[in-house]
Amino acid sequence: MSVCMSFFCNSSKDLAELAQDINACLGCSLAPYKGRSDDYFTRFLGIEFSLSSAEGYENDGDIDFESFRYELQLRTPASAGDLRTIQLPALFMVVYVLHRRLGLTGITTREVQTLVARYEECEQTPGERYLYDVLTHTSFDDFLLHFSAVSRRLDETQL
Repeated sequence: MSVCMSFFCNSSKDLAELAQDINACLGCSLAPYKGRSDDYFTRFLGIEFSLSSAEGYENDGDIDFESFRYELQLRTPASAGDLRTIQLPALFMVVYVLHRRLGLTGITTREVQTLVARYEECEQTPGERYLYDVLTHTSFDDFLLHFSAVSRRLDETQL
């Protein structure tokens, strides 16, 4: 069984430009998957990492997919199950870096069914902006607190 964690976000750039920017920010190599210009793929920290359009998703309860243009997905297939331990922290690192370097905000989901976090940009002091999760009321200023809060939220949704 595979596990997918996604970050849905917006950018004014087209898919190819966004892929280039993500490659530059993360030091990865997203490239068209099997020559397809609508789906980019690479491995990041040993985990399958893809970028594609979020078109086609429909809003589902509190998950407003239609508000977002792109989906970044980290997927661990059964054969890479040992990497699941780092999958959520890896997603958080991706979200953090893309916010700091590209100004991206959005939502994270598990299996495109469970809303994990909803990120907004807030301002602590004039000109100093940070990423805040409105679901757990935590920010990336305290990564461990944020990670713990989201992990608890995920555990509660699995009960």
